[in-house]
Amino acid sequence: INGTLEGGFQVAHSESWAGVPNAYQIGLQMAVTWHGSMLDWFRNEINLIVHNYRMKGKMTGPNTAHRMNTLGSSVAYEAYMLLTVPHHITISDSAAKDLKEINLVDDERIHLIYNGVNPTNFQPNEEIRMEFLGEHKVDPNQFVVGCGGRLEGIKGHHQLSKAMEIILEKRKTVTLVVAGTGGESTRYEALKKKGLNVVL
Repeated sequence: INGTLEGGFQVAHSESWAGVPNAYQIGLQMAVTWHGSMLDWFRNEINLIVHNYRMKGKMTGPNTAHRMNTLGSSVAYEAYMLLTVPHHITISDSAAKDLKEINLVDDERIHLIYNGVNPTNFQPNEEIRMEFLGEHKVDPNQFVVGCGGRLEGIKGHHQLSKAMEIILEKRKTVTLVVAGTGGESTRYEALKKKGLNVVL
């Protein structure tokens, strides 16, 4: 870029620290939105290891060990990025708490902006709801539990699928609607094969 900013940009925003090194090197002001930390991901992986051992007596495999090794490097890089970025935007109380507990970021450099829904712009629409439920063959009298996003382990689909299996077996008036793709879709496919009220 040779000292000039493409398109006249004065500030860059990133959803993670992945883009920080390049922006930092060219002297561009940077704001990073933290949706969670690599350290938090690392902790989740440890919790999964403990869960698998306690619930299934399952030993940690080579894939998990390799993933943990890679995550360990990411945690170290993230610590460096936390020090170099002047302002951090978090989207939840827990993310802000995580950053503060790491003790690398001063409180005044952490700003909390919730991911929210503006109720003046978005309101329940019974007509669209009925159309959606009809399209997916869901009885409108059902209590609908919805889940949308990446169907990956880090998003808690193991816990959700286990909890919903208990609920759906006890309550035939409940339907689980899942939107998204990923490796954890097999969990919901298995529930559907059992004859439970699941829509993918």
